[in-house]
Amino acid sequence: MKTVFSGIQPSGLVHLGNLLGAINNWVKLSNDESKNYFCIVDLHSLTAMPDKTSLKTSIRDTLKVLMASGINMKNSVIYVQSDLKRTRLFVLDPIKFLPGRRATKNDPIQGEI
Repeated sequence: MKTVFSGIQPSGLVHLGNLLGAINNWVKLSNDESKNYFCIVDLHSLTAMPDKTSLKTSIRDTLKVLMASGINMKNSVIYVQSDLKRTRLFVLDPIKFLPGRRATKNDPIQGEI
């Protein structure tokens, strides 16, 4: 049995690109004989959507679309990236070790500090 991991960024309303690029493929994969881990990668949205209320709404809306899309939940798991503490450590903790000048010059990192 193969294992599949894929993520989608909750960057606002789900659009045609999400549907054609990820969601339709996830539905197909979920009906294969594989174990699927589908993730809403909200930590990757911190720089694009710093407002917590908007991000929470976007996460919820993305989850609703994924649940309604027909993903076979018998062999699939859908989760939110920030719900796993270890994931937060791998994504955000390395920023602590960047030299100060590099962290302040890197725009994506600036928004997360």
